[in-house]
Amino acid sequence: MPIPTTEAPIAFPEEPTTITPAAFGLIASVPVDKPAVIVQFNGSASDQVLIHAGTIRTIGRPPSRPIRSYQLKSVNTEDTSEISLEFTEGDLDDRIVPMAVGPQGPAGEQGPAGAAGADGADGAVGPAGPAGADGQDVSQSCSVGAYLQSDQVVSGGSSAVVIFNLEDVDVGNDYAATTGVFIAPEDGDYRYVVNLSYSGTSNPGRLDVEIDEGEGGGWVTQYSAGKGVGVGSANGSFKLTLSAGDQVRTKFYSGGNAGTLLGYDDNGNVRHCHLGIERVR
Repeated sequence: MPIPTTEAPIAFPEEPTTITPAAFGLIASVPVDKPAVIVQFNGSASDQVLIHAGTIRTIGRPPSRPIRSYQLKSVNTEDTSEISLEFTEGDLDDRIVPMAVGPQGPAGEQGPAGAAGADGADGAVGPAGPAGADGQDVSQSCSVGAYLQSDQVVSGGSSAVVIFNLEDVDVGNDYAATTGVFIAPEDGDYRYVVNLSYSGTSNPGRLDVEIDEGEGGGWVTQYSAGKGVGVGSANGSFKLTLSAGDQVRTKFYSGGNAGTLLGYDDNGNVRHCHLGIERVR
């Protein structure tokens, strides 16, 4: 702030500043939020006073010690704004008076939200949950294994149902060894595997998988497979989506001459023609 003198005011804190001999004292104030400062008089390091933050200090000077000049030095910072110096005539007591703190003002408006912080570290892995219930083993609800015991002759240019008349396994009794027909016990997907070995026919034989869904639709061929001339084989692995009550059977078509499906070989213990059925879903 301007310093009153007998001459033109001098802007604060220009330094060094010459003061008229008529000025005998100094009143200095430092706001609470400002650092303490040092005021040095007459250019002498030995003639200086410390003014604490948050105080007003009065420093008396007798007429024999007029203040010729002063220099304002900051203790902790270069920021000397809002620090007030005022010279006055007459003797002053050398004392420090705390500055009064006014009532707290109203809260200001809330500032804008800051930027989102970085993601925190991943938390620790929680304990393992309880084991789930065992799933249903659908393969145990339906499983069929059967084979052809004796040779089965099929006339040339015609087809016949293959009767796998010996059963190794039939969980649920869903396969009829006398008719060669399998009846699906439940809705689901079934794996239907057929291996046929035959001889006699001069043209390739063919394996057909037929399904009767009931309701008067009759038997319908769903899949066919075949290869070979003379002694040959016809094999296939099929996925059947069935409804409960659907019927499935295997047929063999003999092209050209009559074909013979080979039965069980007692000497070699070989099952030339066999059937496997299993529910998979």
